Amino acid sequence: VSVLNCPPPAEAYPMVHASEVLTAASLLLNAALWAAISAETAAVVPGLLDPRFRAHGFCAGRAETDGVNSFEACFYEDVIGAAVLWLLARNVLSTAGYQQQTLKALPGMVLHGIVHYYQHVTKWPDHDVADMSHNTDLKMLAFMVPFTASFLHSVGVGAVWGRGGLAAATLAIVGFQIAFVPPLFALNYVNTWIMLSANAVMMTRGLGRPRDAGDTLTSALLLAVLSEPLLEAFWCDGGLVRWGGHALFDGGLVLLELTRLATNRLRETGALGSARELKLE
Repeated sequence: VSVLNCPPPAEAYPMVHASEVLTAASLLLNAALWAAISAETAAVVPGLLDPRFRAHGFCAGRAETDGVNSFEACFYEDVIGAAVLWLLARNVLSTAGYQQQTLKALPGMVLHGIVHYYQHVTKWPDHDVADMSHNTDLKMLAFMVPFTASFLHSVGVGAVWGRGGLAAATLAIVGFQIAFVPPLFALNYVNTWIMLSANAVMMTRGLGRPRDAGDTLTSALLLAVLSEPLLEAFWCDGGLVRWGGHALFDGGLVLLELTRLATNRLRETGALGSARELKLE
Protein backbone atom coordinates (compact mmCIF):
# COMPACT_ATOMS: atom_id res chain seq x y z
CA VAL A 1 0.00 0.00 0.00
CA SER A 2 1.40 3.38 -0.95
CA VAL A 3 2.19 5.66 1.92
CA LEU A 4 0.65 8.44 -0.18
CA ASN A 5 -2.74 6.95 0.59
CA CYS A 6 -2.17 6.92 4.32
CA PRO A 7 -3.25 10.18 6.01
CA PRO A 8 -0.90 11.47 8.70
CA PRO A 9 -2.08 11.24 12.28
CA ALA A 10 -4.18 14.18 13.49
CA GLU A 11 -1.52 15.22 15.99
CA ALA A 12 0.85 15.94 13.08
CA TYR A 13 -1.23 19.04 12.43
CA PRO A 14 -1.86 20.64 15.83
CA MET A 15 -4.74 23.09 15.77
CA VAL A 16 -3.75 26.73 16.06
CA HIS A 17 -5.80 28.30 18.83
CA ALA A 18 -7.78 31.46 18.04
CA SER A 19 -5.86 33.33 20.74
CA GLU A 20 -2.59 32.61 18.93
CA VAL A 21 -4.00 34.00 15.68
CA LEU A 22 -5.11 37.15 17.49
CA THR A 23 -1.69 37.52 19.11
CA ALA A 24 -0.05 37.25 15.69
CA ALA A 25 -2.43 39.95 14.43
CA SER A 26 -1.34 42.18 17.33
CA LEU A 27 2.29 41.75 16.31
CA LEU A 28 1.37 42.67 12.73
CA LEU A 29 -0.34 45.85 13.96
CA ASN A 30 2.83 46.67 15.86
CA ALA A 31 4.91 46.13 12.70
CA ALA A 32 2.52 48.32 10.69
CA LEU A 33 3.13 51.26 13.03
CA TRP A 34 6.90 50.76 12.78
CA ALA A 35 6.54 50.90 9.00
CA ALA A 36 4.34 54.01 9.06
CA ILE A 37 6.68 55.97 11.37
CA SER A 38 9.70 54.87 9.32
CA ALA A 39 8.03 55.99 6.10
CA GLU A 40 7.36 59.41 7.62
CA THR A 41 10.82 59.95 9.08
CA ALA A 42 12.54 58.77 5.91
CA ALA A 43 10.36 61.16 3.88
CA VAL A 44 9.11 58.22 1.82
CA VAL A 45 5.52 59.27 2.57
CA PRO A 46 5.74 62.82 3.97
CA GLY A 47 2.67 63.99 5.87
CA LEU A 48 1.55 60.44 6.59
CA LEU A 49 1.33 60.88 10.37
CA ASP A 50 -0.99 63.11 12.34
CA PRO A 51 0.82 66.42 13.04
CA ARG A 52 0.41 66.20 16.84
CA PHE A 53 1.68 62.62 16.96
CA ARG A 54 4.59 63.55 14.72
CA ALA A 55 5.50 66.42 17.03
CA HIS A 56 5.12 64.63 20.37
CA GLY A 57 5.27 60.87 19.74
CA PHE A 58 1.91 60.53 21.51
CA CYS A 59 -1.63 61.79 21.07
CA ALA A 60 -1.30 63.96 24.17
CA GLY A 61 -4.22 66.23 24.98
CA ARG A 62 -3.83 69.38 27.07
CA ALA A 63 -6.49 70.42 29.56
CA GLU A 64 -6.44 74.05 28.47
CA THR A 65 -7.02 73.26 24.79
CA ASP A 66 -8.53 69.79 24.63
CA GLY A 67 -10.46 69.49 27.88
CA VAL A 68 -8.31 66.66 29.24
CA ASN A 69 -4.63 66.16 30.02
CA SER A 70 -3.88 62.74 28.60
CA PHE A 71 -0.74 62.05 30.64
CA GLU A 72 -2.35 63.09 33.94
CA ALA A 73 -5.37 60.91 33.14
CA CYS A 74 -3.02 57.99 32.41
CA PHE A 75 -1.47 58.34 35.87
CA TYR A 76 -4.82 58.17 37.67
CA GLU A 77 -6.05 55.31 35.49
CA ASP A 78 -2.94 53.24 36.21
CA VAL A 79 -2.76 53.93 39.96
CA ILE A 80 -6.48 53.51 40.64
CA GLY A 81 -6.61 50.49 38.33
CA ALA A 82 -3.72 48.88 40.21
CA ALA A 83 -5.47 49.47 43.55
CA VAL A 84 -8.71 47.90 42.29
CA LEU A 85 -6.84 44.93 40.84
CA TRP A 86 -4.96 44.43 44.13
CA LEU A 87 -8.22 44.34 46.07
CA LEU A 88 -9.85 41.95 43.60
CA ALA A 89 -6.83 39.65 43.45
CA ARG A 90 -6.71 39.37 47.24
CA ASN A 91 -10.45 38.91 47.71
CA VAL A 92 -11.75 37.21 44.56
CA LEU A 93 -9.02 34.87 43.32
CA SER A 94 -8.54 31.79 45.47
CA THR A 95 -5.48 30.01 44.05
CA ALA A 96 -1.90 31.20 44.49
CA GLY A 97 -0.86 30.93 40.83
CA TYR A 98 -3.64 33.08 39.41
CA GLN A 99 -3.43 35.51 42.32
CA GLN A 100 0.29 36.04 41.83
CA GLN A 101 -0.19 36.51 38.09
CA THR A 102 -2.27 39.60 38.82
CA LEU A 103 -0.25 40.92 41.75
CA LYS A 104 3.05 40.72 39.85
CA ALA A 105 1.63 42.96 37.11
CA LEU A 106 0.75 45.81 39.47
CA PRO A 107 4.17 47.42 40.13
CA GLY A 108 4.72 47.83 36.40
CA MET A 109 1.26 49.38 36.05
CA VAL A 110 1.97 51.93 38.79
CA LEU A 111 5.41 52.78 37.40
CA HIS A 112 3.86 53.17 33.96
CA GLY A 113 1.56 55.78 35.47
CA ILE A 114 4.48 57.53 37.16
CA VAL A 115 6.31 57.83 33.83
CA HIS A 116 3.23 59.52 32.37
CA TYR A 117 2.89 61.79 35.41
CA TYR A 118 6.47 62.92 34.86
CA GLN A 119 5.50 63.75 31.29
CA HIS A 120 2.55 65.72 32.65
CA VAL A 121 4.45 67.84 35.19
CA THR A 122 7.31 68.58 32.79
CA LYS A 123 4.91 69.29 29.90
CA TRP A 124 6.86 66.68 27.94
CA PRO A 125 7.87 67.12 25.27
CA ASP A 126 8.58 70.83 24.96
CA HIS A 127 10.16 70.27 21.56
CA ASP A 128 9.43 68.51 18.28
CA VAL A 129 10.49 64.90 18.81
CA ALA A 130 10.32 64.20 15.07
CA ASP A 131 13.48 66.26 14.64
CA MET A 132 15.41 64.30 17.27
CA SER A 133 17.56 61.32 16.32
CA HIS A 134 18.11 60.20 19.92
CA ASN A 135 16.75 60.66 23.42
CA THR A 136 17.92 63.55 25.58
CA ASP A 137 15.45 63.35 28.49
CA LEU A 138 17.48 60.95 30.58
CA LYS A 139 15.42 61.74 33.69
CA MET A 140 12.34 60.23 32.10
CA LEU A 141 14.32 57.30 30.82
CA ALA A 142 15.57 56.71 34.37
CA PHE A 143 11.97 55.89 35.29
CA MET A 144 12.03 53.31 32.52
CA VAL A 145 14.59 51.15 34.38
CA PRO A 146 12.29 50.12 37.27
CA PHE A 147 9.26 50.02 34.93
CA THR A 148 11.06 47.70 32.50
CA ALA A 149 12.42 45.49 35.28
CA SER A 150 9.04 45.20 36.98
CA PHE A 151 7.27 44.28 33.76
CA LEU A 152 9.88 41.71 32.77
CA HIS A 153 9.57 40.23 36.26
CA SER A 154 5.77 40.10 35.96
CA VAL A 155 5.87 38.02 32.77
CA GLY A 156 8.42 35.61 34.23
CA VAL A 157 11.78 36.66 32.80
CA GLY A 158 13.41 36.35 36.22
CA ALA A 159 11.78 32.97 36.85
CA VAL A 160 13.02 31.60 33.52
CA TRP A 161 16.46 33.19 33.21
CA GLY A 162 17.23 34.21 36.79
CA ARG A 163 18.02 37.59 38.33
CA GLY A 164 21.05 37.98 36.11
CA GLY A 165 18.95 37.47 33.01
CA LEU A 166 16.36 39.92 34.32
CA ALA A 167 19.00 42.59 34.99
CA ALA A 168 20.70 42.02 31.63
CA ALA A 169 17.42 42.23 29.73
CA THR A 170 16.42 45.43 31.56
CA LEU A 171 19.72 47.18 30.87
CA ALA A 172 19.75 46.01 27.26
CA ILE A 173 16.22 47.27 26.59
CA VAL A 174 16.68 50.68 28.23
CA GLY A 175 20.24 51.09 26.94
CA PHE A 176 19.15 50.35 23.38
CA GLN A 177 16.34 52.90 23.71
CA ILE A 178 18.73 55.60 24.94
CA ALA A 179 21.29 54.93 22.22
CA PHE A 180 19.24 54.08 19.16
CA VAL A 181 15.50 54.72 19.48
CA PRO A 182 14.32 58.20 18.40
CA PRO A 183 11.57 59.60 20.64
CA LEU A 184 9.03 59.37 17.83
CA PHE A 185 9.44 55.57 17.95
CA ALA A 186 9.42 55.30 21.77
CA LEU A 187 5.77 54.30 22.24
CA ASN A 188 5.96 51.53 19.68
CA TYR A 189 9.37 50.42 20.95
CA VAL A 190 7.95 49.83 24.43
CA ASN A 191 4.97 47.93 23.03
CA THR A 192 7.35 45.83 20.93
CA TRP A 193 9.62 44.66 23.75
CA ILE A 194 6.63 44.04 25.99
CA MET A 195 5.03 41.70 23.44
CA LEU A 196 8.27 39.97 22.47
CA SER A 197 9.38 39.35 26.07
CA ALA A 198 5.98 37.98 27.10
CA ASN A 199 5.88 35.66 24.10
CA ALA A 200 9.50 34.55 24.63
CA VAL A 201 8.72 33.51 28.19
CA MET A 202 5.55 31.72 27.11
CA MET A 203 7.39 29.84 24.37
CA THR A 204 10.10 28.83 26.85
CA ARG A 205 8.04 27.57 29.80
CA GLY A 206 4.55 27.23 28.34
CA LEU A 207 1.27 28.79 29.38
CA GLY A 208 0.90 26.70 32.53
CA ARG A 209 -2.54 25.41 31.52
CA PRO A 210 -4.58 24.56 28.40
CA ARG A 211 -5.75 27.43 26.21
CA ASP A 212 -9.44 28.21 26.42
CA ALA A 213 -12.11 30.75 25.47
CA GLY A 214 -10.76 33.18 28.06
CA ASP A 215 -7.51 33.40 26.12
CA THR A 216 -9.44 34.21 22.97
CA LEU A 217 -11.26 37.01 24.79
CA THR A 218 -8.12 38.56 26.28
CA SER A 219 -6.21 38.23 23.00
CA ALA A 220 -9.05 39.96 21.14
CA LEU A 221 -9.01 42.76 23.71
CA LEU A 222 -5.22 43.04 23.39
CA LEU A 223 -5.63 43.43 19.63
CA ALA A 224 -8.15 46.23 20.22
CA VAL A 225 -5.84 47.98 22.71
CA LEU A 226 -2.89 47.79 20.32
CA SER A 227 -5.04 49.34 17.61
CA GLU A 228 -5.13 52.55 19.66
CA PRO A 229 -1.52 53.64 18.90
CA LEU A 230 -2.38 53.44 15.20
CA LEU A 231 -5.29 55.80 15.84
CA GLU A 232 -2.90 58.08 17.73
CA ALA A 233 -0.56 58.11 14.75
CA PHE A 234 -3.20 58.84 12.12
CA TRP A 235 -6.26 60.34 13.83
CA CYS A 236 -5.17 62.30 16.90
CA ASP A 237 -6.30 65.79 15.92
CA GLY A 238 -8.98 64.20 13.78
CA GLY A 239 -10.94 63.25 16.88
CA LEU A 240 -9.06 60.88 19.21
CA VAL A 241 -7.63 63.65 21.38
CA ARG A 242 -11.14 64.78 22.31
CA TRP A 243 -11.76 61.32 23.77
CA GLY A 244 -8.62 61.40 25.92
CA GLY A 245 -5.87 60.61 23.44
CA HIS A 246 -3.25 58.31 24.93
CA ALA A 247 -5.38 57.90 28.07
CA LEU A 248 -7.54 55.52 26.03
CA PHE A 249 -4.52 53.23 25.67
CA ASP A 250 -3.78 53.11 29.40
CA GLY A 251 -7.44 52.64 30.18
CA GLY A 252 -7.51 49.75 27.74
CA LEU A 253 -4.53 48.12 29.48
CA VAL A 254 -6.32 48.35 32.85
CA LEU A 255 -9.44 46.82 31.27
CA LEU A 256 -7.27 44.05 29.83
CA GLU A 257 -5.92 43.17 33.28
CA LEU A 258 -9.42 43.25 34.77
CA THR A 259 -10.61 40.91 32.02
CA ARG A 260 -7.66 38.59 32.61
CA LEU A 261 -8.49 38.49 36.33
CA ALA A 262 -12.15 37.72 35.58
CA THR A 263 -11.26 34.86 33.23
CA ASN A 264 -8.83 33.48 35.79
CA ARG A 265 -11.63 33.45 38.34
CA LEU A 266 -13.79 31.52 35.87
CA ARG A 267 -10.94 29.04 35.46
CA GLU A 268 -10.76 28.57 39.22
CA THR A 269 -14.45 27.69 39.30
CA GLY A 270 -14.09 25.35 36.34
CA ALA A 271 -16.48 27.43 34.23
CA LEU A 272 -14.06 27.53 31.30
CA GLY A 273 -13.37 23.83 31.43
CA SER A 274 -9.61 24.31 31.80
CA ALA A 275 -7.13 23.87 34.61
CA ARG A 276 -8.38 25.26 37.92
CA GLU A 277 -4.87 26.14 38.97
CA LEU A 278 -1.97 27.81 37.20
CA LYS A 279 1.09 25.58 37.26
CA LEU A 280 4.33 27.01 35.88
CA GLU A 281 7.54 25.04 35.93
